[in-house]
Amino acid sequence: MADEEQTNSKQTTEQETQTKESITLTDENEELISRDDLKRYGHTGKIFFKKYGYLVLLLIPIIVSFMFRLQPMYLPEAEKWAYNQIDSQLESQIGNQLEQQYPNLPPELLQERINTELQTQRQNFLNQFQQQTQNLIQQYKSQLQDENGDPYLLSIDPFQYLRYTRNVIEHGYMGDELREGKSYDTLMLAPIGKETGFSFLPYFTAYLYKFATFFKKDITVMQMVSFVPVLIITLAIIPIFFIGRKLGGNLAGFLAAMFMNLDPTTMSRSIWGFYDTDGFTILLPLLVIWFFIEAFDTENMKKKILFLGFSAVTTGIFTYIWTGWWIPIYILVGSTLIHVGYTLFRSRKEMIQGWKEKEKTLKEKTKTFLMHLIWKKEEAKNALITVGLFFIVMIPVMGMIRGKAFLEYLEILFFQPFYYVGHIGTAVKSEGELWPNVYVTVAELSKISYREIMNATGGWLVIMLVMIALVVLVLQYRKRLSLFGASIIFLWTLGMGYTTKTAGIRFLMNLTSPIALGYGIGIAFLFTLVLRNVKKIVPENAHFYTHTKSIIAIFLLMMIGLTMGISPFPPFCSSGICEGAKRVSTAQLPLFDDGWYKTLNKIKQESSPDAIINSWWDFGHWFKAYANRKVIFDGASQNIPQAHWMGRALLTTDEKESGAILRMMNCGGNKAYEILQNTNQNHITTMQAMRELIKLSPKKQEDKVKIESILKDRGLNTTETQKFWERMYCEPPEAYLVTSSDMTGKSAVWGHFGGWSFERALIWRDTRNLSEQEAVAFMEKKLNYSSEKAIQMYNETQRLQDEGDGNTWISGWPSYIASGPCEKQERDLKQEMIPPDDPRRKQAMQDREEGKQRKTLLCVIPFGQQQLFLEVDEETKHALLVNTEPVQRPHVITWLEDGGNGQGRFGGQSGQTFGNHRYEESSVSYGIGLFKEGDEYFVRFMDGLLPASTYNRLFFYQGIGLKYFDLFARTRSIATGEIYIWKIRWDRME
Repeated sequence: MADEEQTNSKQTTEQETQTKESITLTDENEELISRDDLKRYGHTGKIFFKKYGYLVLLLIPIIVSFMFRLQPMYLPEAEKWAYNQIDSQLESQIGNQLEQQYPNLPPELLQERINTELQTQRQNFLNQFQQQTQNLIQQYKSQLQDENGDPYLLSIDPFQYLRYTRNVIEHGYMGDELREGKSYDTLMLAPIGKETGFSFLPYFTAYLYKFATFFKKDITVMQMVSFVPVLIITLAIIPIFFIGRKLGGNLAGFLAAMFMNLDPTTMSRSIWGFYDTDGFTILLPLLVIWFFIEAFDTENMKKKILFLGFSAVTTGIFTYIWTGWWIPIYILVGSTLIHVGYTLFRSRKEMIQGWKEKEKTLKEKTKTFLMHLIWKKEEAKNALITVGLFFIVMIPVMGMIRGKAFLEYLEILFFQPFYYVGHIGTAVKSEGELWPNVYVTVAELSKISYREIMNATGGWLVIMLVMIALVVLVLQYRKRLSLFGASIIFLWTLGMGYTTKTAGIRFLMNLTSPIALGYGIGIAFLFTLVLRNVKKIVPENAHFYTHTKSIIAIFLLMMIGLTMGISPFPPFCSSGICEGAKRVSTAQLPLFDDGWYKTLNKIKQESSPDAIINSWWDFGHWFKAYANRKVIFDGASQNIPQAHWMGRALLTTDEKESGAILRMMNCGGNKAYEILQNTNQNHITTMQAMRELIKLSPKKQEDKVKIESILKDRGLNTTETQKFWERMYCEPPEAYLVTSSDMTGKSAVWGHFGGWSFERALIWRDTRNLSEQEAVAFMEKKLNYSSEKAIQMYNETQRLQDEGDGNTWISGWPSYIASGPCEKQERDLKQEMIPPDDPRRKQAMQDREEGKQRKTLLCVIPFGQQQLFLEVDEETKHALLVNTEPVQRPHVITWLEDGGNGQGRFGGQSGQTFGNHRYEESSVSYGIGLFKEGDEYFVRFMDGLLPASTYNRLFFYQGIGLKYFDLFARTRSIATGEIYIWKIRWDRME
């Protein structure tokens, strides 16, 4: 028994010893690995990571990209809405109760008690609170999702590509029909339509969708188009990683990919639901440059040609995406020339020595010089061969991709840059006619300063890192790619920085790639520099050298993360571009919702198939996608004359003029103008004739005679006259006018174009750089101005500083400014209140002398840091601004008059009529809209052009007093506010 116990004890001791000398790999299987095996495996893993670790580094930003960019799919912002609303309602209820209980409690203590009670009720009624919140979340989300439960697309332009993608899936081409074999969008530019051309994105997505249905039968088109922007930008991580890796190592590639990935501007235009070409404008330039760099870096001719072929094909595809497709080519050619130039500069001594050989002729010297310094210099030789082969490969590839348009794109390649530099962001279109440049008012093309650009790309720290990267690469010029890479980053940053400054904020995302490369290379250099100098602090033979170096490396990586706002501790993403990316990805919500869907679907169900929707251009893509009806213009055609005509139809105070303009556009867009303009090519006189023709009625014999006379004087023949009548005075198809809350905020834009002065546009464009004598002579000849008026106009233009000032001088920006409440009072009538030409003044002044007080409205209007006090006589609706010196009148005041004989639609449902006073003598440019809700009055303070405008009367006065517009539908969007749809009554027009 003792021997048995001794044996068992010995076995136990051996097992304990074995356990101490081994490591348990898995508790479940109790599999043991000896330390020798572990070292062997560790060595193998180290070799594997050294060889393939870059793939792990590549995978990290890809995973991060999906994590951030898929957030809008879950509508997290709708959840915030719900929580905030529940909190707000509960806080309001608690506040009202506590105010009643403690009426004299100071505000600070009251708020403190409200917060305490709010927390208490949340805890006591937690389940009820959570249930209410979840119900509200579901309610919000359901309004932002289609019938399949998919969120609607973000923004506006994605709906155009959605419709084109559906068309490709359904019948194989982008448009709605084929005309002579060409694809036409029949819903654009009503009533004519527009050729679609070819766009890569809808075809790419359509075929990707068909491929995906093999694996997931129930995938919807909406899901696919929402996912594509995430896929495209994630693919862009691959080329930027490998470019950074080529120029600065694995860490540089990783950091460049992470920086581009987290850039908030890029994030905002490449997330779930933002179905646009923006991702391709990042991916394709990166591919063009990456493939070219690979070709530049190889001596194997087959590989060189292969990579150049890839670069050429990518360039060809890029021509279908963006008009700036040629920019990467100029970056590469410029970088090659810098590389060759620097090579020649380093060989200047050989050049001078060869040139001094007197026994050779000039021809021999030149030949020797070129052969020796270019062909015999391997660096220059490789660069010239690479760029030469690129063009040799690109030309036939472009020919295959672009077909008949090949020569046109070659011309663009060589001449577009010169036009590009000189014509970005001008107020007036730079050539030909004087139509306004709508692009200067597009939000994504808003101007941005260089300081704002620098801040948006990461601030001084990032800029300094980019500069460090450039210096390091230049100093490493002996490496084949260093100087070439520095040139690419420099020219790319310079080119896109200029584009962003002059063309608008949208192009910030195209600046991200070179900045990201510079950032990654700069930090990677500093990281390597510090680690290489650790031995100066800790000797290499010290036993803790490796541990010290590892600790420093970990610390440096933490610091690197902080430069992007990534913290090693929770919250992990609380500052910098990381926090910006998180904020952007979680705050996105569709602008389109069920409110818009139901309204547009009503048009689709109840209108004729050839009906036309009229409105400002912004939501045109929505109208086409869900009402399936033609539109006057949209986000793909906003920079056309219809912008002026639609703005004028909304701005004018004359309903007849508004109706005539709408009829003209629904008959032929801008074709009537074009027919007149073709006779003498004088924009000013053509517009003068158009204004006169718009005022004339084709139904009145007297006006018909005048119309014929004007057309005859313009030199139109019989055929041209007939075409003009068809495009100006036809019987238009069924039509609708959309007015919505967002258009109130955009009044400055459509009002600007509606009030566009073509004479001032001509003066600004053609005389500002002339001498006074030349400018005056020009205006006297072209505009028939007097000398005094011409001098006045010239002096005004000379005070203008830039295109922005010129734009404002040509036409103002009429805006809605503020609103305020009105208090009913009885007070003595001010003597200036009722003008002398008002017949009611006599009785009012008599009442004043008798001491009778009158009913008055005192309205308070916030105006900047001040307040304006408006006094309105309730009976006559005359108004005075009473806290100005001297007392002044508004330019115009409008209101709805109760009672009267007007009944039904034209007088208002309750017999209301529209009234207005216009004070021509007023020096104030502002106007007032007076409104009544129940027994309470309030006013809207706005530009003087707006109170009696067609838009203001339709949207804020519900069309009362207008006879050309019948209310078709009214609803509310949770995203954009009130929506009014008006049916245009052509039959009531004279």
